[in-house]
Amino acid sequence: MLLDALINSERFEEAAGFLEKLQGDGVDANWLAFKWLNLMRMRGNREGVMSTLHEVMNLPPGDPAMLEMLADQDAADGDHAHAISLVDRVLKARPAHLPSLSRKALLLARVNRWQEAIGLQRQVVERLPFNPLPINNLAWMLAKAPRECGGDPAEAVGLAERACALTLNETPNALDTLAEALLAKGLKSRAVSVTKKAIAIKEKLPRPDAGKGATLESLKRRLEEATKPQSRERES
Repeated sequence: MLLDALINSERFEEAAGFLEKLQGDGVDANWLAFKWLNLMRMRGNREGVMSTLHEVMNLPPGDPAMLEMLADQDAADGDHAHAISLVDRVLKARPAHLPSLSRKALLLARVNRWQEAIGLQRQVVERLPFNPLPINNLAWMLAKAPRECGGDPAEAVGLAERACALTLNETPNALDTLAEALLAKGLKSRAVSVTKKAIAIKEKLPRPDAGKGATLESLKRRLEEATKPQSRERES
């Protein structure tokens, strides 16, 4: 939380010093690299991204892991087209790499290429039927996509419930997807209840916004928006 606060408040030198200390303490290299990349992105230092990956994770240029991290950064910057091209390079080298297939599906969804995204994500789920992450991703796509583009709120709810069951209903991101699916299906009161549970779990985490998925703030904002109509109805 302190590190994110330093980066978000543009206290970049302090954040860099904090990261260097963590690096010396043997913190997980993947988590550390992601934070370095976030710092470089906030600084507007695109050139520093490649050297950061090389120095922190010892990844050579063109390494699939480096390309995927760069793709994540491009996506965070809104350059989804370039991110997709980077993942395509990974898939050319590793065509059956399921995490990369799933990453491409999510990127396609971000640019509203829903049918391609859903079709690709279904392939991943078929090969990983008990992995909650690809199941959750497919549920999100089916909840967000327009019906004419393959959206199916009812299937989305079923898949999201499956992902939640596989994670013992204790993973905020899976609960968030279930809430999205429930809203898409018109089950607003249940969606509100699920969102509240996701927020309660997030608030107990030492780093609630670490990793990917909805932030604690975005969950609270969504809850507020979801309950506004109910408040107006009670007032009228």
